[in-house]
Amino acid sequence: MDISEFAVATARGPLNCALATPPAGELAADAALLLPFGGTRQAVLDGDSGFAPALHFVRAGHRALSFDLPNHGDFVDQYGQSIDGICAAFVAGDDPFARFVTHGKAAIDACVEKGLARPGRIFACGGSRGGYCALRLAAAEKRIGG
Repeated sequence: MDISEFAVATARGPLNCALATPPAGELAADAALLLPFGGTRQAVLDGDSGFAPALHFVRAGHRALSFDLPNHGDFVDQYGQSIDGICAAFVAGDDPFARFVTHGKAAIDACVEKGLARPGRIFACGGSRGGYCALRLAAAEKRIGG
């Protein structure tokens, strides 16, 4: 599995994305894109210790792309980090889930533009708060197939 990073421009600044791809020659003919979420983009795609669905998806010849959850990694801000930061941001009226959906749509736009994904062949998943964020994104984004 090869992991690369690229930035996507958003209204709130750059969004750093991590893209996992199968080794050269092992990409499926009709490769799908999985958006796995859980903490930071690196933790979800970190080799054999990463998030199992992402690892299996890539090993099957597909791509996986992740970015940091609100108040994790690059997005730790004045509200704090992790679940406490998400809660503080939400209580302050700065909806972290709306920010996440905006970031997700920008990441999908970039992936479609780069030829890494196509509508209907994009899937989202996550564990715990990452699962909740994945569901929020899937509910708001018609290009996600499941």
